[in-house]
Amino acid sequence: MKSSTLFFTQVSGAEQLPKARLLIDSIRQFGGAMGDCPIWIFEAQPEKTPCGELAGENVEIKSLEVPESVAGYILAAKVFACYQAEKLVNPGIKNLVWLATDCFIVQAPLLFDLGNRYDLALRPVHHQNIGLTAAESLDGYWKRIYREVGLNDVSSTVESYVDQQQLRSYYNTHMMSVNPTLRLFQKWFDLYELLVTDPKFQSESCSDLPHKIFLHQAPLSALISAGIPLDRIRELPPDYSYPYNLQDSIAEDRQARLMNDLTCLTVEERSLHPDQVQDINIEEPLSGWLKEHLL
Repeated sequence: MKSSTLFFTQVSGAEQLPKARLLIDSIRQFGGAMGDCPIWIFEAQPEKTPCGELAGENVEIKSLEVPESVAGYILAAKVFACYQAEKLVNPGIKNLVWLATDCFIVQAPLLFDLGNRYDLALRPVHHQNIGLTAAESLDGYWKRIYREVGLNDVSSTVESYVDQQQLRSYYNTHMMSVNPTLRLFQKWFDLYELLVTDPKFQSESCSDLPHKIFLHQAPLSALISAGIPLDRIRELPPDYSYPYNLQDSIAEDRQARLMNDLTCLTVEERSLHPDQVQDINIEEPLSGWLKEHLL
């Protein structure tokens, strides 16, 4: 039976290859009913980082040629990979799931299956960063982005998981599941490209590094607020995209104590080797599996 879910990620540098391998293996080992779903790897720098070693059964390598208009801008390859996946996916795919290479699957991520009830599933941001609290006035950065999607402001809010701020809807993009028929990723890339190539916006509202880094998240959040009803958005629970990379910053009553209880987590530069992990418990069979795969 053909799967209605497709996972995809994107590799831009050699340091991402082992992360992508671990991500693929974790899906296959711990993905449960989703463990055999097709996986696409978008290869952004084939001459420097060929991804052929990642290919395998139901794992396909896709070429990614980032347009010159945005090439070199922070995280442009990620936004473009999402757009390309949406454009290339066949009509049988109902759940198009983006996973960054620094993500890891621990249990079957069944809530990525949107069914007929949802169009999108994702988490709020972990930190406020360039987001605005519900009480703050709009700045030039968000005013411009909202204007481009036809909004004056948004009334919906989310709570950032780590610093626990009530923010105008602002979403994390380490992992998400999208109904590809929405063409949300096409709109995302188009808006991203518009903002990246606008000299006035870049020199005034987007001149500092944080606003440049999170320029990929802000337009997507605005597009979601403008185009997807709240009751069609599944806000995933904290065991999805759990920020293990930020474990030391999370309040004790919010910290995961057992990695096996999570569904999927964000690793970034943290080690998952049980012999090096001190701040979360890892039980069998996960512990033994990680020792085998992280030699």
